[in-house]
Amino acid sequence: MIKIGITGNIACGKSTAYEIIKSAGYPVIDADDIVKEIYKDNLFIEELLAKFPMIIFGGKIDIKKLSNLLFTDKEFKENYEAFIFPKVKEKIIEFFDKNNNEKIFVIAPLIFEAGFENMFDKIIFISADENIRRERLIARKSMLSDTADTVIKSQMSEEEKIPRCDYVIKNNGTLDEFKDAVMKILEN
Repeated sequence: MIKIGITGNIACGKSTAYEIIKSAGYPVIDADDIVKEIYKDNLFIEELLAKFPMIIFGGKIDIKKLSNLLFTDKEFKENYEAFIFPKVKEKIIEFFDKNNNEKIFVIAPLIFEAGFENMFDKIIFISADENIRRERLIARKSMLSDTADTVIKSQMSEEEKIPRCDYVIKNNGTLDEFKDAVMKILEN
């Protein structure tokens, strides 16, 4: 089994890479999807309510408030991530166990922040210029420019992450160019 992690900052193209890899027939899982699945677990919601009551509204997670706190409150972010990362790691390990004879891909935006880097044989970083990521955020999430800047600045920089990766894919061009770059790395 070869375990390959794919990471990158917000709006760099991780979801697009997921679709490309999946359509090529490789087992792939997205940490964001794992989190969405965890959010459906009633026991998790009870634990979350006890630990972080400020993000629950009407018995459900207020995603907008959660996102705001994650991007603006460093202490909250650290506490929340310390709570959820072990649960995500557990699900990734389950995915490894189910696909132990395959080349496996995991899309995990926060590989380094979560301390997951030792789980992978190789790590691919998807990079995009900050102005392009800002434009994508504004278009995709209808964010104001200032909000997009806050979200981008809240993450560990590309300069900190790239030296820790085995491959880098630049995603500043067309979809076809990006797909070709992803496929070249898959072939390697």
